[in-house]
Amino acid sequence: MTRTNKFRADHSLHFETLESRLPFSASPLSAGTEFAASAAKGGVKLPYTYSLTGNTADVAVNLPLASSGLALVGGGTDVDAVFNWMGSRAGGGDFLVLRATGTDAYNTYIDRLVPSLDSVATLIIPDRATAMNSDVAAIINRAEAIFLAGGDQSNYVNFWNDTPVETAIYQAVLRHASIGGTSAGLAVLGDIDFSASLDTITSAEALSNPLDPRIVSSLDSRFLSPNDSSVAGSSTVLRYMDNVITDSHFMQRDRMGRLLTFMADNDAANIVDGQPLGIGVNEQTALLINYDGVTQVVGNAYTNRKLTATEEQRSAYILRGNTVNPSVSAGVPLVYSASVARANYDPEALSGPLGDVFDLDDLFGSTSWNVPGLDTYDVFAANSQATLFDLSDLIYGEMLAKRRAKLA
Repeated sequence: MTRTNKFRADHSLHFETLESRLPFSASPLSAGTEFAASAAKGGVKLPYTYSLTGNTADVAVNLPLASSGLALVGGGTDVDAVFNWMGSRAGGGDFLVLRATGTDAYNTYIDRLVPSLDSVATLIIPDRATAMNSDVAAIINRAEAIFLAGGDQSNYVNFWNDTPVETAIYQAVLRHASIGGTSAGLAVLGDIDFSASLDTITSAEALSNPLDPRIVSSLDSRFLSPNDSSVAGSSTVLRYMDNVITDSHFMQRDRMGRLLTFMADNDAANIVDGQPLGIGVNEQTALLINYDGVTQVVGNAYTNRKLTATEEQRSAYILRGNTVNPSVSAGVPLVYSASVARANYDPEALSGPLGDVFDLDDLFGSTSWNVPGLDTYDVFAANSQATLFDLSDLIYGEMLAKRRAKLA
């Protein structure tokens, strides 16, 4: 097998998401490869950009059901464990990063982490017309693992929904490829997406006006839904996203309030057909969901001891709405409650596993919203604030901070 790297090395920064408007490095190594202006085929300029590191010939892999999985990543510095997990499930096949903008910086990073892969490639699909190109779908159809990078989730929804790109991703799920996404990529992995088509919104803004046009225009159930006709009736790993809306940078950007608002709006507008669910993931943290529902929290080591443990906390939050038939009105602060199960990754754990492991089937099937090993509590939205019914988050953060102070 001949491995090739088509373009020269580049160490530039790019943007994770237009919603965040914060620069970040594409990988912990801050390394990547520079794209040519566009791909070329027979002398004709192509509308997409494709860069591949590794074997240019496709190696077809018949993936077993156990290879299927979802990686829900909360943004910020990439988590090595995510790509090791997805790469190990690809059966020595091809790993594909999808983007609407950006660079191919992931190629070098993933190739170094998982050298057993046949290839690592990045495909930039910058508009809807390009998403209709048959070559684009053909590239996606060769992948055994697909990762949606950060960017602008409204581009993913507006450019790729109801196109061969979306169909090809569904086909990848059906052939048991693992699927992952970070930040904007995570935002479109739920059953319902907050596309931020008008602009982002803060928790305070959302709680004070649950029918803010920025929310109402952006709750979208079209893209990558487990209820799409392409996968409905098939028992794929996407079933764990049914009735779920996701959010990233969760604690770091104080997004509990807006996730509660999204859930209440989804319920009030009958966008969901059951109890509304939400998953919020902190930065440098990920949920790895196996086909059978067994889920593990992974994350990065703490990198900045000037930050409190609460600010750097590696946790994911799984919410279930409790308010029956919530009332939402324009300009009227939201009144709503939800149960929360918090799963943690503790990179400095003194004993036991670093990350919680639990079964999503057990959690989703629990009337008490409680499974062994997870911290559980309730949140209540009122007076434009989201208030914990207990101090679980604060106590956990203070415990980590005290222990880290001793270790420093």
